[in-house]
Amino acid sequence: MAPLPRLSGAGRRAGNGEPFRSNWRKRLICMFAAASTYVGCHMVPLDVAAPPVENLGASPARVAQLETGRLIFTSSHKCARCHRPKPIVDYSPEYWTHSIMPRMAKKAKLSDVEEQYLMAYIMTAHKAIPNRKSTR
Repeated sequence: MAPLPRLSGAGRRAGNGEPFRSNWRKRLICMFAAASTYVGCHMVPLDVAAPPVENLGASPARVAQLETGRLIFTSSHKCARCHRPKPIVDYSPEYWTHSIMPRMAKKAKLSDVEEQYLMAYIMTAHKAIPNRKSTR
């Protein structure tokens, strides 16, 4: 049986002896990995993602409750155990209430009281932060 004809460029080699095609693939994979790392791991300062309670203009009677909510949000024992705190204003209050909290409260094993404190903090922070378009 006769050998199959080669496609143009299929037999050429890069300077290191590898075919050009596989060298190109490695470069593309490296560029994609670097871009994904930059976009996926873009860090937001904690004070931006979860503003301190003293910056929210809350009444003195609610400060302790809001501090507890922020602690839950930023704690490595609760919300931040699996991921970095996401900026509160990236999501609408409705999305926090109906989509994020029902799922994440179960995963973080929050008690009803902890969930109330966390929601109070998120809603207060959302109102206090200057309007920024929510992505969801």
